[in-house]
Amino acid sequence: GESEESEEEKRAKNFDVLKYDGIKALKMGKANYAIRCFNEALKLQEDVEILEHLVNAYTREERMEDAVNTTTRMLEIEPENVQVLLLRARLNYVIEKYAEVVTDCEQVIRLDVKQLTAYLLQGRAKKLSGDLLGALVILSQAIQLKGDFSEALLLRAEILLELKNYQDGLEDIEKVVQLLPEEEHAYLV
Repeated sequence: GESEESEEEKRAKNFDVLKYDGIKALKMGKANYAIRCFNEALKLQEDVEILEHLVNAYTREERMEDAVNTTTRMLEIEPENVQVLLLRARLNYVIEKYAEVVTDCEQVIRLDVKQLTAYLLQGRAKKLSGDLLGALVILSQAIQLKGDFSEALLLRAEILLELKNYQDGLEDIEKVVQLLPEEEHAYLV
């Protein structure tokens, strides 16, 4: 019994050493070393905190696919974690996987209907994938939740301009200019 206990203690100690070495390396800007530490620690024990640090390290190294895969591992542990779903959606947005962005954002909205970031991100992804009407619908839902949601108003105005619906687009832009008079892009639209 004692040898098993000491083996368990050894694993826990190694896990902690690897975890804190990885965190320290990440703070010092040595993301590659941090990645190695975190992956070794994860071999000993699956841990959400280490997975979060690993996503951060992969992102610093611009290894977005690895970061996305790591967020997927996090969601296997906590499938209804809204923040992790949004993080994965943002990472997929960066690597232009818009269908995955839409799917994650839809799940976020199912879990938290007032999560405005999910509406905006989904609207951007739909716009970039060519689904302008779908983007208008989701942005309009966000604006219904928050009438002064300037980012959604601006994006909706851009889409309305593309669709040559100038009157409605102008109404949205006028609201944006009222809310954010310093926003240069609003004046360009």
